[in-house]
Amino acid sequence: MREDAGLSQAELAQRAGLSRKWVNEFERGNPNARIGAVLDVLRALGYGLEERALDAHRT
Repeated sequence: MREDAGLSQAELAQRAGLSRKWVNEFERGNPNARIGAVLDVLRALGYGLEERALDAHRT
């Protein structure tokens, strides 16, 4: 996604308010990423998440 947007790790980090090191570790699959930071990255790339209730009757 980052490369498709034409951004370097440093540029994405700056837009998301994170460190380049954080972006690098996230791209390498760091499982300890805070959800808030992930949302910041998505917003910086022009994406967002939508909350919706799960169907309580679904099995």
